[in-house]
Amino acid sequence: MSVNNINNGDSASGIREKLNELISIVNHYSSSAFMDAGGGAPTGSEGGGGAAYDSISLYSSGVATLNAESTSDDACGTISTGYPNSAYISKDPANMGGSSVPELNDTLYSDDAGTTTLSDGWYGFYDMAAMANKSIEVSTGTINTINTCA
Repeated sequence: MSVNNINNGDSASGIREKLNELISIVNHYSSSAFMDAGGGAPTGSEGGGGAAYDSISLYSSGVATLNAESTSDDACGTISTGYPNSAYISKDPANMGGSSVPELNDTLYSDDAGTTTLSDGWYGFYDMAAMANKSIEVSTGTINTINTCA
């Protein structure tokens, strides 16, 4: 059974088996054996260096830096009254939302090299795909909760 041959009419279990094969392939190529020697971060364009991680805009009450808010509601409020700043995202291998789409278990950094995780707390985020304001809860750099703002 090959992941390249998903056909209309395949059973759910057959498709699941093929998707598990694909996940296994992705996890294999995401292992340290295929990453650069500089700590495992992606290197941007091949041979050209560049930012290690994709950037996303998060909102907080900080002007020049991202300050964690203490509640989801506070983070939601910063989208209209706060300041956008860049954060950098490292995708969890199981997430398939795209390189700049924050999802549960992704890691957020304040620097593009991925050396400093964001402080614990809440950040505002405008989700362009859903056209909705959201709050993102971060703990030790990892996204734990994503809420749609009221």
